[in-house]
Amino acid sequence: MRGIDRFAVILLLIAIVAVALRDFSAPGERRPSPQQQAPPSTLAAPTSVDPTIVIEATPRKGNSTGTAFAIDRSGVWLTARHVTESCGQVLLQTGPREGIQAINVVEHPRADVAVIMTRRGASPLPLSRRLDPGQEGFHFGFPRGKPGETNSQLLGRARLKTVGLRRHVEPVVAWAELRRHPGNLDALSGMSGGPVLDASGRVVGVTIATSRRRGRVFTAAPISMREVLAQAEVSGNFDRAPRVSTAKLNADDFPDHGDALRDSLTVTKVICLLKARKRRPTY
Repeated sequence: MRGIDRFAVILLLIAIVAVALRDFSAPGERRPSPQQQAPPSTLAAPTSVDPTIVIEATPRKGNSTGTAFAIDRSGVWLTARHVTESCGQVLLQTGPREGIQAINVVEHPRADVAVIMTRRGASPLPLSRRLDPGQEGFHFGFPRGKPGETNSQLLGRARLKTVGLRRHVEPVVAWAELRRHPGNLDALSGMSGGPVLDASGRVVGVTIATSRRRGRVFTAAPISMREVLAQAEVSGNFDRAPRVSTAKLNADDFPDHGDALRDSLTVTKVICLLKARKRRPTY
């Protein structure tokens, strides 16, 4: 019996040491709590066998509009590359015939995302790295140049193959469109460059393409967003920006959330002028 008791004491001591080592942190270090650690994405990583969608990039024929959204108060915005590409001048609309001019635009060389920089910004949206199959998404912007939004459900990864003016293949995320607002919205052109938010109000992608026939919306992958930010040499804690609203987004009142984002200029209209104006813009 004494041998058994001695063995039990040894096992107890080993367990105590293991717990102590697990909780040990070097001086000056803090172990992040579970609440501070972002949960990993459950969406599978991009592969070469993901479904491929082909789109054609054509030369710009005139002025156009798109959408951008703020990710830093200093004047850093994200949008789609095809919104700013070949523009002689890029403006962000702040009111009727009022706006701020982009001082720099950095476009991703292999993905449909771009960074717009201005001298002043707006309340930023936080970025997220997490994507879960089946989760809902909420897309906001200016389809046809007017306020609008759509609600969708995440399907999975895909590959977007661009031909024509540009040629590249990029990883994207495919969403099944569920509903549009307003109900008579017949096309989403102009929403390109707008954010897709998860239910907590964090950005999980940039809207870049749609397929009305298939009922699909395609967004730039989070990795492409972070790559273009690194290329633009802008830094910041983009994941920790305060959310514009603490309320959970849902299919019933997401249009109200879109109105709030546009009213605060967090989501704004992009004006692409094919030819730069020599005088101060009136937008």
